[in-house]
Amino acid sequence: MDERYEPDCPDPPTQAVLDTALDETTRVRVWPGRASDRAAGLLAEPEDAAELAALREALQIVEGRAWSCLCSGGPTIELFAADGRPIASLMVHKKVVLRTALWDGDAPLRDPAAVWRWLDRFGLSAVLARGEAELEQRVEALFED
Repeated sequence: MDERYEPDCPDPPTQAVLDTALDETTRVRVWPGRASDRAAGLLAEPEDAAELAALREALQIVEGRAWSCLCSGGPTIELFAADGRPIASLMVHKKVVLRTALWDGDAPLRDPAAVWRWLDRFGLSAVLARGEAELEQRVEALFED
């Protein structure tokens, strides 16, 4: 795993930038992995104001030095405006940081468990567990006589 801190990050993560994006959001799409990997299927597409408020409450970051990792993966939350315009894509990377094109690097989540609980409302843990079980079965099948 190749990880590094970005001490001279020109566009560091800030809560204000994230909050501005969330202020415009009226609908989200929740994916178990990268949004570009449609094979896993869409988990949910909440538009309910209460769900969006709960998401906003959970998505609190620790501002400061940006952290960066060169691997990819993690559940993704796509943000959309009322007119259907995409606002941002947020990847919960390694369960503890938020990756988005809104800033450079990855922002540590203030309370990663709160974000995971919000994602799990849509069955994320069950989907990931099924995926891991399927992978184990395929690996075992490779070594059967």
